[in-house]
Amino acid sequence: MTGTTKEAGDLAKAKQAAPSQVQGKDIPPGGCIAESTRTLTGGGEQLYADLAQDINGQSYKESVKDSRVTKAFAAWSACMKGKGYSYKDPMQANDDPKFAVPTVSAEEIAVATADVACKNETKLVDVWHGAEAQIQQKMINAKAKEMDAIKKAKQTALAHVQ
Repeated sequence: MTGTTKEAGDLAKAKQAAPSQVQGKDIPPGGCIAESTRTLTGGGEQLYADLAQDINGQSYKESVKDSRVTKAFAAWSACMKGKGYSYKDPMQANDDPKFAVPTVSAEEIAVATADVACKNETKLVDVWHGAEAQIQQKMINAKAKEMDAIKKAKQTALAHVQ
């Protein structure tokens, strides 16, 4: 698939040369994945938008520090406190270790219900989305040339599969 013998977590095989053929057929450089990418993109290599993923991850990290979002988190937290739950932000409620079990408890349902009610009451989702979208737009604008190349590669790929 990748043109190498390395399997995830298998350092022993990482240095072994990949076979040049399988069942009498040549393995393309980079394996079948690289060959399919070259076919879909007409030879380009930017089908997978790592930059877009990076922007997504970085914008999330920045958004949780944005003053509008931290204010909305505080309002959400106060709302949750009024319903009997003590969480500083929605991720804390989501990641509460007591809910990391295979079955859903009545308490977990109650916390989730309060979470949704408080998100609605404080308009947290709208505030957070607006802040993160603004951050993302700035990042996209700063990398417009690179993002355009990715967009063109995806358009080329779509044209090759239709």
